[in-house]
Amino acid sequence: VANQLLNTSFGELSVATKKQIELNQKTYFGVLSDNLAKINQQQEAINNIIESPDFAYTSKIAAIAASKSSSLELHQNLASLIVHRINNDSEDLKKIVYNEAIGTIAKLTTDQLKIITLCFLLRYTRNQAIISLETFNQYLNQHISPFLDFKNTVSQFEHVQYAGCGNISIGGWNYIGIIKSHYFHIFFKLVAKEEIDALEIDEELSKKLFDYRPEEKKFHIPFEQKTLQEFLEDQGVEQSKKQQIINLYNSHMMNDNEIKEILKDSTDQGEKILEILEKTPLRNMSLTSVGKAIAMTYFEQISGMPLNSDIWIN
Repeated sequence: VANQLLNTSFGELSVATKKQIELNQKTYFGVLSDNLAKINQQQEAINNIIESPDFAYTSKIAAIAASKSSSLELHQNLASLIVHRINNDSEDLKKIVYNEAIGTIAKLTTDQLKIITLCFLLRYTRNQAIISLETFNQYLNQHISPFLDFKNTVSQFEHVQYAGCGNISIGGWNYIGIIKSHYFHIFFKLVAKEEIDALEIDEELSKKLFDYRPEEKKFHIPFEQKTLQEFLEDQGVEQSKKQQIINLYNSHMMNDNEIKEILKDSTDQGEKILEILEKTPLRNMSLTSVGKAIAMTYFEQISGMPLNSDIWIN
């Protein structure tokens, strides 16, 4: 065994090892070729990027990582990161972030990729297609559920931190508060006409402020809290009347416990999400720019849905 290790470290690689490396490289460059259509640069610009020392070094790091592993998942992630690196060559910060992501992703297990992607989705993203509890449930089933099953150990989270993808702090973030803000229209209890009449506001403001729902014969306020305050200020509503409207809004927004019950009773994945946030350090995790880049890439590989990195890396 000692001789074998000595030969592996200081001598020639075995025939079997060389064949495996060649197979890994072939698979990786096949996946990379399939991703070339996603490059949005002109041919001349691509040539200049490929020939630059910075990209040549990064590309070599990716090729070495791919040659050491037969994981198709890793090859796909590396190929996608290479494409993002080329597409963002003109932006210094993104270029550095994707360079670091390419050098980091081979250090992460599938469970750790799930952890950072779940953190990214729950904490940092907002889906504009969610307009009802039904579409929210569909979103959880389609885009969140693939990342809910991972090995929950201290070491998994510690390694995410060690790899430079995230930080674990004492303070945590509130998922219920996030979805209450992002998807307020789902968790808002409709307002009766009598409550609106009691405000004694003019008809023009009332039409802008309240959205009638004929099915329930009640009204919805189509603003999140911050936007509502800004709207009332823009309309020049006096302070006392503005406070009355805000109080009405707050009284009809479900509290955290009510929202938790809806997640448990009316969605397929809500109870699992709450359990993860209660029993793992995920609620205490924030992601670095490198962690976000890797999370976006992994999400794209699993979901097939492209994300705009401009929102989170700028």
